[in-house]
Amino acid sequence: MLPGEELYEGIKNIMVIQEDEALLLKAKHKYFDARTKHEYKAGARWMLKGPVDFIPDNEIIVIEKRKAQPLAENEGLYVRDLETGEVKLVKGP
Repeated sequence: MLPGEELYEGIKNIMVIQEDEALLLKAKHKYFDARTKHEYKAGARWMLKGPVDFIPDNEIIVIEKRKAQPLAENEGLYVRDLETGEVKLVKGP
């Protein structure tokens, strides 16, 4: 860096994502992911599943970090598809 220069949004730390975790990401602008060779449109949302070490680019917003939810045999979760609005029940083993 030269005198008077500043880093956009400051210094970013590496996010260590474990095997049972994932990041919910959103593209600020059109974004090409060099790892997966996939292009995302502005506003697109996707999940990055662990294990991985991740440094967010300037074109990405990290919405939240999620952890796997283990379910017992008598438990379940309602899951809604954001694109279609469909709600389904996911049961444990």
